[in-house]
Amino acid sequence: MANKNSITFFENENKLFLKYKPEQGSDWVLPRLDADGEIVLRRTFSLEKSRYIEDQDKESEDEWSDFEGIFIFEIGSVQGEYFKIDAEILSVKFDLYISNGIELTFRMFVGERNISIFRRIDALTEEREIFVGGNALEAISETDFNDLIERFPTTREIDLYSRARIASILENYFDGLTKYEDRYKKNIKRRLSSSDNTTYQIYVDSEISKYEIMHQRLMDMLNSEYPFCEPQWQREIIEFFLLLHPKYISIFKEVPIKDVYSDKKRSLDFMLVDALGNVDVVEIKQPFEKCLVTSREYRNNHVPLKELSGTVMQVEKYIYNMMKGGISLENRLTKKYESSLPAGMSLRIANPKGILILGRDNKLSVAQKNDFEIIRRKYQNVVEIMTYDDLLLRLNRILDRLKSNGGKPVPTS
Repeated sequence: MANKNSITFFENENKLFLKYKPEQGSDWVLPRLDADGEIVLRRTFSLEKSRYIEDQDKESEDEWSDFEGIFIFEIGSVQGEYFKIDAEILSVKFDLYISNGIELTFRMFVGERNISIFRRIDALTEEREIFVGGNALEAISETDFNDLIERFPTTREIDLYSRARIASILENYFDGLTKYEDRYKKNIKRRLSSSDNTTYQIYVDSEISKYEIMHQRLMDMLNSEYPFCEPQWQREIIEFFLLLHPKYISIFKEVPIKDVYSDKKRSLDFMLVDALGNVDVVEIKQPFEKCLVTSREYRNNHVPLKELSGTVMQVEKYIYNMMKGGISLENRLTKKYESSLPAGMSLRIANPKGILILGRDNKLSVAQKNDFEIIRRKYQNVVEIMTYDDLLLRLNRILDRLKSNGGKPVPTS
């Protein structure tokens, strides 16, 4: 009935209109409006006669002066930053809102084989209006909506899927039918691999911005002439750490545990919880330069300074006491932090890892760095030792990867 070029949209005096020019003859339109009270275009747009702009009304508008063979229907209005398309136009439950900064096109509404895109969305969504673009909190972003349009099934894909489904039923009775399922899978694989708007690609620019801000903030903190108090420093660094390690979903400060040797109460500086409820321990020290290895050699080795060895020992004791606490400690901590955990989650103490963030290694000699690396590897099964220069290096490496090759991820086979 109509191709994508025969249906267009325009705004006039805060009203939204659909303009329809039939490809082959228009003598059916008005009789259908008179007989049925409406026409339906491409199984998507339901246009009642009351919305039709009569010829005499078009003559009064300069924009509509060239109206011969063109039918115009009022379909909505402009409300603030949105075009509002009345629900009955698209046969959906609620009015549709599309940012008026987005050009309305036929392809936004109608998919292959006259599938109504917004009717499909409406069938899957909860009972509320649909917003596309703009500043509404619940709006589908313009980028995501365009990605949805790109991924909407093509005619070929629908044909291949239909054949594959039928073949899967008949393959027990006829030979050679598995090829149809193979063709469908190859088509899907080719389509996904050719898409420029992968999830990764959509968000890469914002990721670059995030890590650049983190890098600059950490540099400012490390170069600041004014010392941070320890609680403020720890609070900032733990936020950096969580952004670099998104597997953790919760963090708790001053977590009480029992020292099995002295029977005294101890407190973990920070306890991290991952998505499965497993816990790890983080100890954060301020970035003093001389806290890693000695400048002088002892038997041709640069050995750990007290700050490093003492903190490693402290973290190891925390982990030992947590393991000794076992199920009893798991239950106690789960109950204590229940209100801050996802519903139904239980904390698990299963070989917790210790993470130690301290010191600078940018001024160490090559020999000192080599010995420091040996020390790190000695403890790596229990405690991960990170310097602030390690954090900077990780940020730089992430930024290099995001910016290289146009921000695309490393190719996979």
